Amino acid sequence: MTARPLDDVLVVEWCSLVCGPFCGKWLAEAGADVIKIETPGEGDEARRRGPFPGDEPDPERSGLFLLLNTNKRSVTLDPETADGLAILRDLIARADVFMHDRPPALIDALGLDYETLAAQHERLIVTAITPYGSTGPRRDEHAYPLNVVHASGTTYHQLAGQIALRDFPDDGPVKPGSFIAECDAGLNAGTATLAALLARMSTGRGQFVDVSKQWALMSTQRPEVHRYASDGTLVTRELDTEWFPGVYRCKDGWIVIGAVWGQRNWSALVAMMGGDPWFASEPWFTEELWNLPQLGIHKPDHADEVRDAIAEWCMERTREQIQKTGQAHGLTITGHATMEEVLASEQMRLRGFLREVEHPEAGALTDTAFPFRTSTIDSRRPGPAPLLGEHNREVYCDLLGLEPEQLPILRHAGAI
Repeated sequence: MTARPLDDVLVVEWCSLVCGPFCGKWLAEAGADVIKIETPGEGDEARRRGPFPGDEPDPERSGLFLLLNTNKRSVTLDPETADGLAILRDLIARADVFMHDRPPALIDALGLDYETLAAQHERLIVTAITPYGSTGPRRDEHAYPLNVVHASGTTYHQLAGQIALRDFPDDGPVKPGSFIAECDAGLNAGTATLAALLARMSTGRGQFVDVSKQWALMSTQRPEVHRYASDGTLVTRELDTEWFPGVYRCKDGWIVIGAVWGQRNWSALVAMMGGDPWFASEPWFTEELWNLPQLGIHKPDHADEVRDAIAEWCMERTREQIQKTGQAHGLTITGHATMEEVLASEQMRLRGFLREVEHPEAGALTDTAFPFRTSTIDSRRPGPAPLLGEHNREVYCDLLGLEPEQLPILRHAGAI
């Protein structure tokens, strides 16, 4: 089997819920040996979140945990005890990456800050994932994912476009679906960690990767951030609107029409609609007006009339008819698919997006593979998420050299 890029990398992951574990999942997928630290008797909070089969809570059958922790090893450990901290330090001494999502004040109190660790292990990379970063006046604030995503300024733009302006013109910010913001921040953490590993190849030294979830999410809103920083323009839902691209209802669902500006795209749209939609012959339908980029300009005259004409044309046709006709004319058009339709599609099947994983408690599960393909790197053979503390003996005895009879003593003391 082709070597994976992180086959010789050991990651110690002290993270819970979504962001850190999502990062750790992809590091493990790339070949890293990820040792997951979980609270004795409780485990990662994701184990209690579900969803659960039959809605019956079971820490070994949480869909959220099983998704985020494939190909990892689990140990139970409480670093806030003296014995637990000593064991964690021993693990870190062997690790290439120490990734945590604990509050900076706790990390400092335990002596696990980067400066202290780097003095002992110069090749160590420490990836710290916190709500607002490890520095600044908000470094010690407590925050759940919902707090952070609203603190990033991104949620007001979740309702953008014509639907928002028509139905929710004065509504406040909205909550993004599921844990999408946590996953976005996790990808930032993964990218930065990989960059630090790459840099170490030339310098021989590790470094501190300080991931602010707030900053990571703000980076997804770069045009809005830069525009305000440059000229003081606060992008509202109206200014965030592209007037003609968007989602339109059709006979059997919804169709998504992409870029509609510039002479080529408008000519293609007119041709798709039969070549003679009524607005194409109007004197105000001019190159000067319609060739302007739509993002960030105020609503053009006659915009509602043109959009209504497009909507009426779509309502008389199916998704497949519109998509085929639009694509044939060079427009970026696709049908809005449900999750069921996406996962059942031939495109996803041929790309190998889903794969089967056998879990000792939950049985046969469906998991996601690498979201990309390379010519020489194979995705890791899918392994299930670990049982709570499943690898205690393997890690503590085989890796760290503890005697098996020490484990019950440490367990009784609450260290593991």
